[in-house]
Amino acid sequence: MPVTFKVPKSPAKSVYKIDQFKGVDFSNSPINVDDNKSPNAINMIRDVPDKVRKRMGYEVVENYVNPDTYIENYADISFRDDDITYTSTATSYYRYYDSQTHTYRVRSREISATTTKVSVTYNTDDKTISLYGWCNEPVYATTPSIQPITYYYDNSPYSMVIAVGVPAGSYKMTFFPMSVSSASAIMKLKIGGETYTCTGGQKVVFDVTLSEESDLELVLGGTGSYSQHITSRYENDKIAVNIIKTTQYDSEQEYIPHGSNIPTDQTVYGCHYRREDEYPIYHAGKYMIQNGTILYSNANKAISHSWQFNENLYIMDGKKLLVYDGTTLEPVSNNATIPLVTISRDPIWGDGAGGGGTPHDPFNLMTPWFTEGFVVTADSATSTQFPMSVSPLGAAEVTAQIMDANGDWIDKVEGTDFDVNRTTGIITFHTAPGESPITGQDNVQITAQQSNTDYDDRINKCTFGTRFGVNGAYDRLFVSGNPDYPNFDWHSEIWDLKYFPDNSYSTLGSSKSAVVGYSIVSNYLAAHKDEMEDDMSIIIREGDMIDDKATFRIINTLQGQGAIASNSFLYLSTEPIFLTRSGLYAITAQDITGEKYSQSRSFYLNGKLCEEDYDNLCKSFAVIYNDMYILCVNEPIPSEDPDEVHYNTKMYILDGLQPMRTDKSEPYSTRQYAAFYCEMKDVSCMWERENRLYFGTVTGQVCRFYDDKDNINSFNDAGQPIYCCWETPDIDGQLFYKNKSLRYVAIRVGSALATSVKIYAMERGIWKFIKQDNTFARYFSFENLQFSKFAFSGNKTPQISRTKLRIKRVDKYRLRFVNEELNEPFTLYNIANEYTESGNYKG
Repeated sequence: MPVTFKVPKSPAKSVYKIDQFKGVDFSNSPINVDDNKSPNAINMIRDVPDKVRKRMGYEVVENYVNPDTYIENYADISFRDDDITYTSTATSYYRYYDSQTHTYRVRSREISATTTKVSVTYNTDDKTISLYGWCNEPVYATTPSIQPITYYYDNSPYSMVIAVGVPAGSYKMTFFPMSVSSASAIMKLKIGGETYTCTGGQKVVFDVTLSEESDLELVLGGTGSYSQHITSRYENDKIAVNIIKTTQYDSEQEYIPHGSNIPTDQTVYGCHYRREDEYPIYHAGKYMIQNGTILYSNANKAISHSWQFNENLYIMDGKKLLVYDGTTLEPVSNNATIPLVTISRDPIWGDGAGGGGTPHDPFNLMTPWFTEGFVVTADSATSTQFPMSVSPLGAAEVTAQIMDANGDWIDKVEGTDFDVNRTTGIITFHTAPGESPITGQDNVQITAQQSNTDYDDRINKCTFGTRFGVNGAYDRLFVSGNPDYPNFDWHSEIWDLKYFPDNSYSTLGSSKSAVVGYSIVSNYLAAHKDEMEDDMSIIIREGDMIDDKATFRIINTLQGQGAIASNSFLYLSTEPIFLTRSGLYAITAQDITGEKYSQSRSFYLNGKLCEEDYDNLCKSFAVIYNDMYILCVNEPIPSEDPDEVHYNTKMYILDGLQPMRTDKSEPYSTRQYAAFYCEMKDVSCMWERENRLYFGTVTGQVCRFYDDKDNINSFNDAGQPIYCCWETPDIDGQLFYKNKSLRYVAIRVGSALATSVKIYAMERGIWKFIKQDNTFARYFSFENLQFSKFAFSGNKTPQISRTKLRIKRVDKYRLRFVNEELNEPFTLYNIANEYTESGNYKG
């Protein structure tokens, strides 16, 4: 009888493919990430909407750190930190060096009126002084304890020559502060035939000019006390002497060890330029530099901002508001607008009355100077005394002008033509100015200085600002961020940033909460408060003219999470974007009058962004480029050298060309943006200029991103390769509980002179290398011939890399595509793979 055998069918092939790439999703679990997003992609950004490529690299265009900028200290005299003393309650113990055994010994000694003078030796290699012998007085304690180094001497000074070999030149020599037992304690240094003395433990700085190479002579000693001592307070009990080149001296740099060759802080903090200028101004360290010329050398070491008003460029660095006119860069306060605060004042005459007048302009916070006008009538024609409305007056010389019979103003000089009582504020002319030649018009103008001269710091210490005005004019600068006035802001006069009226301020919310940044929404100014504000996180103001004066009244407040980073406020697709602890948010026009606070825009980044260190987030900064909002967060890289500061710069990117529907997990949002993530090193600030993206580094470089994606030389970071990868979400087939067997993988990428891909697959949580394809998408070009990456193909269309593989009986798998080669682009168009699905997964 015939037997029939039935052969079971092979499992049907299933195809998984991705044709669109919408960036990363760090917030969802990889099993829940959409197919067109990646749970772990790095250095891949939008090529065109729905397609991604490796980010381009950068080149160094300026370098502000070179050997000429390094600070070298030619002498570092210090006491060793191993010369310590032990004491106890009953007996004084002395630690001394035994030159025979080359060890330290501890001996007790009865307290006496005499102290043995120590011996001193000098180490020529590390410029340190060692003290040996008795060197302590009793310090009572219950147990022996380590005491600071103490040097005892009698009235006879101790001298020694230190062979440091300081070259000829001009130097600043600094003695650093010491703790001394009496003001008569002294330390002297002799160099170049001159003697310099530090008395009473005070830090002093001397100008030293040497005509030839010189050595130092150290002299320790004093008078007035038999037993004095010097205890240092610097660097492990060092008494330091710095000798620095005059051109490199920095009064803020307290201590520089000899031989460390420390570079000046040339961190790049900003780039500023006027429309008329060929070269920008770079803010590097404490310098403002244009085309190699230092325009200003006392800048704050913090990110700076700038605005052009009329022909002038104004730069704010948190220390001084600066103005650049095309030739000179200086603090605004050097040449601020002097207001005419009062007109038609009366001199003192008759029964002694005087003053009055009509208020004209407010005082200017940027300058203590002010002018007042007086009108002399027939009744007061003989008066010589003119009272100012402010007293006491400052010490600066007062100036005056008197109108003559022809209507011309004649200058008068203090001490020659008039005297000043600064306490009462009365100006007394030697000859009465007389009646005004024009009835009712001022004929005397006096310019003086208020005694309080630090009002300009209210503006100078501000760290951010924005242009705003009445009815969308944007003709004033609003500034805030002053740490001394956290909930205040101020605005300038119309088109005049040299004039900040003293009544042009607002108090926004409670003083415990600081203003963090500004957004402009239609014709409204939104001031964002930080997280400490309980009742109003955004304060909305509108500009209006009332009685011919500009006023900016509050029209609404919004509640919600506070902003945390002043340098994160920028506009993406007309939306103001800013950073909160919960990610990037936008405030829209409908929020101004509606009930909502603001809308989340970074849901897909928040899983990683919100895990960043809070302090790092607060210091983050952003830039808009190529319709992308780029937020840079610096994570410090540990270093054994405390003088070296390096960062891993994480770039969180929102793509304004790819808005998407709101994720179901983010109900308080009308849309999200496709998001990307990149990493670099040491970025300190970033800006866009002439449609190119630039950034500065903490190591003093100005760098520019390449912009030609078809040039293979655009894909390196200053000569270093760029790692990029795209990773798929977990692929669990049509039925998540079935066994999957992966058999075939293919990708389509953009062809290039040189490109390659490494393919990895995750099997049961372990990544396995599958294949490296180096030649599939290359084409030949005589113009860019590289024998190491030679290709015979002339096909420049997108190419396919494919491979067979065997991953069996898994419930899910994941794929990763990597390019990490120097000068190789990588553009990803499609991903596909074939798998079979059969049987239930059993683990």
